[in-house]
Amino acid sequence: MVTFIETKIYSIQKNSSKQQLPIMSFQAYLDNIKAKTGKTPEDFKKLAEEKGFMMDGKLNPTTKATEITNWLKEEFDLGHGHAMAIFASFKREKRLIPKPMKFSKIVPSVFYSDIKDGLNLFVDCLQFTIEHQDLKSAQPYCVLGKDGIRIMLFQDKQLAQEHYPELRIETENIEEVYAQISASHPQLLHPNLNQVTRRPWGAKEFAILDKQVGIRFQQW
Repeated sequence: MVTFIETKIYSIQKNSSKQQLPIMSFQAYLDNIKAKTGKTPEDFKKLAEEKGFMMDGKLNPTTKATEITNWLKEEFDLGHGHAMAIFASFKREKRLIPKPMKFSKIVPSVFYSDIKDGLNLFVDCLQFTIEHQDLKSAQPYCVLGKDGIRIMLFQDKQLAQEHYPELRIETENIEEVYAQISASHPQLLHPNLNQVTRRPWGAKEFAILDKQVGIRFQQW
């Protein structure tokens, strides 16, 4: 935000004592101009662009201040101070409107005391592939992916003891997903949701659970 500092316009000397005229703020100038002409600084900017004084909301580098103030004085009967206030408004930078943030995916991180447990769940059971890994370092980790979904697994005993997340995965063929998991890894089926069940909110669901994370599968 650009702040315009109020300044004293001038002072006069009368009978050997100085008398200062009231200070007029920048906004007061603009308010007076609108009262007189019915136009705002944005209105004047549009007119200035039509005359070639401005381009794309910015002053034309070849335009001189006197060209603009003379135009404002002649066409709108503005005084010099008011004309300069409009010129000053032309020099103000437009406040940039931030572009909307766009997101494509969320990538969760899951911490295991032993990362092999995570690989058993996501790779062996759910058929994720390892896209990147460093399993031999002091702090093993890997990036897994499947069908545009990504997840990061870390081996960190302390964080694993603090975090027990639940993930939800949407699918379009929950019956097939259930059939494969129940056949290959039945021990992972969640005891409270170990069958495909129609939930009150309308989704079909079942869930699996290992030592660290719960995963609920949904089909709407």
